[in-house]
Amino acid sequence: MKAIAAILFLLLLLFHLIGYQLCFSYLQKQADLAMQATLDQQHYNREDLFVLRVPLALPYQTDWKDFERVDGEIKINGKIYKYVERKMEKGELVLLCIPDNHRSLIENTQEDFFKLANNLQTDAPNSSSHGRAVSFYKLIHVFFETSNYDWQADTKKTEPLPGCLPYLFQLPQTVVSFPDQPPDNMPVI
Repeated sequence: MKAIAAILFLLLLLFHLIGYQLCFSYLQKQADLAMQATLDQQHYNREDLFVLRVPLALPYQTDWKDFERVDGEIKINGKIYKYVERKMEKGELVLLCIPDNHRSLIENTQEDFFKLANNLQTDAPNSSSHGRAVSFYKLIHVFFETSNYDWQADTKKTEPLPGCLPYLFQLPQTVVSFPDQPPDNMPVI
């Protein structure tokens, strides 16, 4: 009887360590599939879109006449946005994005759950159990975490597109310098 109880407690511990993360991952995957199906069928309001402009330093780039459908996401100020369409225009990549409220809710719930489950809100910040809880949380969270980039929004410049929210978000600009002009003829190997 003690062996069965020990096995049950071990299974409960394993579910606590990994099972909740797997459940949240499953919910996020289902939310992603539902949002992608909605975007593919164009069942969204164009007025909910906003413009994200990314400056590019690419030589010989041409402007595109129309937008094309693209998949992807970005996290800005803690909120997740899905890419809907993209276009190259005047040396910038123009992305039309839509907020993914369902996925943001799942991620916020996940973070709150793990903070509470791992006792991350203790009153004594110098206690040793708090340090162990944070490091344990980081260990488990990093194991399952995919790369997230949290960019801060610059809303000072606005350039609305027709039917889009009047926000312009810019990512940090990276300048790539080229020492010389490309060669006229490249030898074929």
